Amino acid sequence: MATNIKLKSSALAGKIPTLSDLSLRELAVNTTDGKLFLRKGIGSGTDTIVDLTDHGTLNGLADDDHLQYLHVSNNRTSVTADISTSGTLTISNTSNTALTVAGNVGIGATAPSEKLDVNGKIKTNDSVLISDSQIKTTTTTRTASTAQFTADTFSSTAYRSTKYLVEVRETSTSNFYTSEILLMHDGTEVYLTEYGTLKTSSSPVSSIDADINSGNVRLLITPSVSNTITKISRISLTA
Repeated sequence: MATNIKLKSSALAGKIPTLSDLSLRELAVNTTDGKLFLRKGIGSGTDTIVDLTDHGTLNGLADDDHLQYLHVSNNRTSVTADISTSGTLTISNTSNTALTVAGNVGIGATAPSEKLDVNGKIKTNDSVLISDSQIKTTTTTRTASTAQFTADTFSSTAYRSTKYLVEVRETSTSNFYTSEILLMHDGTEVYLTEYGTLKTSSSPVSSIDADINSGNVRLLITPSVSNTITKISRISLTA
């Protein structure tokens, strides 16, 4: 047979429990105001009564003057209300954290029309994954070396076909090299074609090649000058 658990309560509007009303680990509810209270402290006279539904208590979370619905089940917290903060909203977990939203989410958009609707620019210091593709940019600075180097790398089991936009600049000069590269592999060998190449009279690039090394596809660039800055933009399709 199920057991009903009842909290200390009051139906008097504006009524807040005192320290004498609550022991440690006890909660109290004001059923008229829709507020939940907790005794905070160590069980001494310096303890305080905390309003758990007050947005100031919840570090800036607000829905008008309180958080309307807060539900905790199986170590998950769900909120049925508007949440706003003028600071930083941080979600911490030692494992993966999932933020599940039933409707659409807007960033700078008050009426989002898609699952994520952003009114502004999106910035990332890694890559963007879109369904069966990946978009990534990389910048490599080389000093005092004309040796071949790996400008970019990706897993051969994760991605098959790739398109590169490559720009190489000799540091502190007006010598540039820009080219597009289309690349694919069969798991053992890489097939590459370069096209649309533009370069100044003194090109900072000797050659561009690719291979598979330890399960990774590598884009290899050999500069013709010692000091270069290489920028790569890559679009890859899954294998």
